[in-house]
Amino acid sequence: VLRREVAEVEANAEEKAEDVEMKDAGAKAPEAKESEEDAPADARPKVAAGSVCINMAESTMNVLPVTDSSMLMTLTDGGCQYLLAGARCTAGIKSGRYLLEVRVLETHSRPEATSMGARMPAQRQLLRVGVMQRGGTPFLGDLDANTACFDAEGFYMTRSALRKKACPKFGRDAVIGLLVNLDAGSPNANTMSVFLNGARACEPQAIPEDMLGKPL
Repeated sequence: VLRREVAEVEANAEEKAEDVEMKDAGAKAPEAKESEEDAPADARPKVAAGSVCINMAESTMNVLPVTDSSMLMTLTDGGCQYLLAGARCTAGIKSGRYLLEVRVLETHSRPEATSMGARMPAQRQLLRVGVMQRGGTPFLGDLDANTACFDAEGFYMTRSALRKKACPKFGRDAVIGLLVNLDAGSPNANTMSVFLNGARACEPQAIPEDMLGKPL
């Protein structure tokens, strides 16, 4: 009898321990506070609407602007679908915090017509968002230029650090937010972050020191 009572007590203790573990597993962990909070209202004059836009004069020739909108597309015929395209803005930043949002509206995969059963190379979808110094190539990730960017595979790329995994992959229909923090008083000063559909997707990534203090 004593042995059975002891066994029942141990069994009850194990059930209570399992109940506590299940409650702990079901409890939601407290959400980490976002360090990049909204800035307070600024009464200083803002730049005129439309003064900051895509600089077509410094974009590659295969970039096509969609009339009366902020959308861009690239040439996709005659082998042009295998070429990279690059575009940049008409304004640069040296301080403060700025958020750029990009959305991929559609993707194309157009194989070239072949003869004699020739096999054409597979077409890849590529997207990079980031910053660069003025005067160089419009291609982000170029090892011969001072650029810092994230690509659609989730890698952070700079000339010095090359590629490192930083965030999840992103592609069609996702809203990609690139936050550039050059605010000296911020805990994330001199970094870039990616937000996907409004939620942080990576930890702040350091901007190379040789790019700081210059318009990006």
